[in-house]
Formats: sequence, structure tokens, C-alpha cells
Amino acid sequence: MTGQQTGQQTGERTSLPLEGITVMDLSRALAGPYCTALLGDLGARIIKVESVKGGDSTRTWPPFEGEHSLYFDSTNRNKE
Repeated sequence: MTGQQTGQQTGERTSLPLEGITVMDLSRALAGPYCTALLGDLGARIIKVESVKGGDSTRTWPPFEGEHSLYFDSTNRNKE
């Protein structure tokens, strides 16, 4: 695609391929959160649901900024 086809040169916003699709993320670690983050990158609305008994395992994985897991942030971007 050229820049004009993607709207980069015209300043127009192009829609993403998964806009309008909602995904419920019930995953806890590794592949699930990563895959749903990619779906969010493509425009899907991601609703993350965690268990009150444990939640997402990646909350405790390094690297950390203070007490906050940067790995968790990277794999759970674009999520509600």
C-alpha cells in the first residue's frame, strides 16, 4: 500500500480491520494476553476479566518499575 492508500499523506484516519469487534479476554499468562493485545492493536475492543482469586500471573513478572510489572503493561495494553 502507498501512503495515500493508508491515509498517511492525506491526514485521513483509516479504520482498523477489527474495529467494531469486542473480545472478552479471560486469559492469565503468556500467549492469551499477548494475542488479545495484538487484536487490540488491530482495532478490537478488549475487555479483560480476571479472577478475584488470582488474576493475571504476569502482574508478578519482571521487569518492574517500582512494584509495577512492565511485562503486564505491555501484554495488556488496549484493554478495558
